[in-house]
Amino acid sequence: MAHADPAPRADSARLWLDANLADRAPTPIDNEWRLAEMPWPDAYPTIEVQLWIDSDGRIERFELQGEAASDPVVQQLFASFSETPMRPAYFRSVPVPSTMRIQLWQGDGPEPDFVAPLAPPRAERAPRAHREGRPQRGRLAMAHCTTWAGFVMAPGWRATSRPPTNSASVGILRML
Repeated sequence: MAHADPAPRADSARLWLDANLADRAPTPIDNEWRLAEMPWPDAYPTIEVQLWIDSDGRIERFELQGEAASDPVVQQLFASFSETPMRPAYFRSVPVPSTMRIQLWQGDGPEPDFVAPLAPPRAERAPRAHREGRPQRGRLAMAHCTTWAGFVMAPGWRATSRPPTNSASVGILRML
């Protein structure tokens, strides 16, 4: 008898706001993370974790980052981490599902200290495009509206604050 794959969850297509873009980033209630009661592993002075927090403040999932992710002691320490009660991220006074990277380390007291959210990791520099053997320089332009933000590497494009004719507040990209 063959088993069919389970239907995808309704929230599998959910969009997760980067907590760095939120008006208020998610935080653990009382600033306490739920970890197993055991000593902090000496091999890892700091541990980075990627979190996905729903709009109700529940940690839907988390991923340990780097070498610590494969260490059984660290996995045991973080076994109850998703039970940490959270305040969700807010964007324009509305709770939203979000994702963030945090860094934890052994604190002075029983709870670990943390920094959240961490800035996004730096992207690798794009290779230069060559045109007739000469490097072509690009300009970094930022486009932004109320629902998204993006960065574009586009040779010959630049940002301008002059609004298009159908908008009073949105910047546009203009070809040089």
